[in-house]
Amino acid sequence: MANVTLGMPIFSGEPDEDVELFLDLFRGYLAGLGINPADNAGNPTGHSRALGLLRGCMRGSAAEWFDRELTRKNWELHNLFQNHGQANWGNLRARTMPQLNATAGTNSFRAGTNIHAYAENAGNVADTFAVFLPAPGLNQDWRMLDGRPTDRVRQLAGGGAGATVVIELRVGNAIEYFSRNYPTVLRERREVRFGNLAQDNDSVRDYYNKVTKYGRLLGFQNNVVEDQFFRGLSPDNMLEVDRIGADRPINDIIDALEKIEKRKSEMRLGLSNKSAQQAILQKTVIPIQVPPVSAQEPVITKPVAPYELSHEQLNRLLKEQAENLTSTFKAQIQALQDKITQQSVQPVQASSRPSRPSYRNARQYHEDAESENPFDDDDRKWSFEEIMGESKTNKMMEDFAVFNLARKKARKAKLNQQVNRLAGQMSGLKIDDDFDPMDTSNLADGSVVFTDENGNEYVCYATRSTKKKQQ
Repeated sequence: MANVTLGMPIFSGEPDEDVELFLDLFRGYLAGLGINPADNAGNPTGHSRALGLLRGCMRGSAAEWFDRELTRKNWELHNLFQNHGQANWGNLRARTMPQLNATAGTNSFRAGTNIHAYAENAGNVADTFAVFLPAPGLNQDWRMLDGRPTDRVRQLAGGGAGATVVIELRVGNAIEYFSRNYPTVLRERREVRFGNLAQDNDSVRDYYNKVTKYGRLLGFQNNVVEDQFFRGLSPDNMLEVDRIGADRPINDIIDALEKIEKRKSEMRLGLSNKSAQQAILQKTVIPIQVPPVSAQEPVITKPVAPYELSHEQLNRLLKEQAENLTSTFKAQIQALQDKITQQSVQPVQASSRPSRPSYRNARQYHEDAESENPFDDDDRKWSFEEIMGESKTNKMMEDFAVFNLARKKARKAKLNQQVNRLAGQMSGLKIDDDFDPMDTSNLADGSVVFTDENGNEYVCYATRSTKKKQQ
């Protein structure tokens, strides 16, 4: 993966420039270049490259101050003397407090300093000199050993009485000294009145950062910084701290005060309404007590998969739907048939059809139906039900059935009569009658052709009566 190189931060030492902000940008710049300030291998080493880049970021008065105070300097541990009796740095790091204190040891710590008091404390007999050494890197604190730049040569041991230990100056030493002793920082430290710091119109986060910054510049402990933070809070925030609880961690208190400030600002700007407040209250409600769950009733929480239909399930649903539609359709058809059956025995209602002829009974209707004349001009034949209309009854239906049977018998008798009459006419025919077998001119007039057993054909000529039927 390729590294992304940031632009080199520049510091000119102007009064409005923030030293802490510049150092944060410089740390990010080294990380972007992939330089490890704790690296002590190679040529040049990682810490020497980092120190050169720090000098390259300086401009103007800041560059002049850096050259005067740090360039080509070493680092003196003003509270540690060279009489510790160790030949190298590793052995010195392993020395215990009793071996270095003034009571039974080499008296290697400057009297009256914090490190001297620490070594004389019986509760610290198991600690070694390494506990006072900051970790290699960019962020270091040398105040217990009173580290400072010096023009003296590097020397670990063997010096005269009162000679202090001098080591190589590295980038962590330079940053620590620069952040505490640059002129703008010193002026700010002299001007600040730590006990008079107050929140005023600052946000709670800005106020806390200001108190922390000046407490660090003045070398105060964390408890002193926190006490001043609470003393300088606004009256409203003091009341909120009482509600939250002053015994909670300082970071939790600041986070809670920030939320309260944001909420108040939204209310002043009209960005909040009653419904929004209720929604927030509902979201932040926490149940006081949750019913316990026994071992016999385990609670299994798992995501709910979306409902999906398989091909078989879809086919089954479609089949059920088709069956429902079919049964419904059958029921409707049956109901319609029942309705038609009921209506078939009801009197025929009047319609808008043309007027029908009137008959006294079924016999008169059928006699008229046998004639060749139509009932009306459009050759329309009327049914019995239409003719009889409202007067149709069960008795009339029985009469109609009897009449229909008689009608069939009459038709059969008439047919037999016609056959007998034809047979009588044909009985007077003779075989030797003079006729032309091939004369078929009047076959269309109703003559009859006969064939004998030898295949000969005979034509019988019949005549029709020319008398008119009696009216």
